[in-house]
Amino acid sequence: MELKEQILKALGLSSEVKFEVQAKLVDGTIIVSTADALAESVDISVLTEDGTTIELPIGEYETEDGFTFVVEEAGIIATIGEAEV
Repeated sequence: MELKEQILKALGLSSEVKFEVQAKLVDGTIIVSTADALAESVDISVLTEDGTTIELPIGEYETEDGFTFVVEEAGIIATIGEAEV
């Protein structure tokens, strides 16, 4: 089961929500985007426990998959890269 489906099932929501990207940050926060992939200038939000989204605040982030990105304007990825090994 895809992360998106797990989230929707846990929240009791229908699959009509159109998030193309779903990922988890190293701190466990679930992030979503309507873009096809995490990239510069795409929208990025936090999926809250009640199923709503809020813009990801300004800061530096790392996903469990090893991608890092910087948000310089709330809800928009400014730069993206891979975590240093």
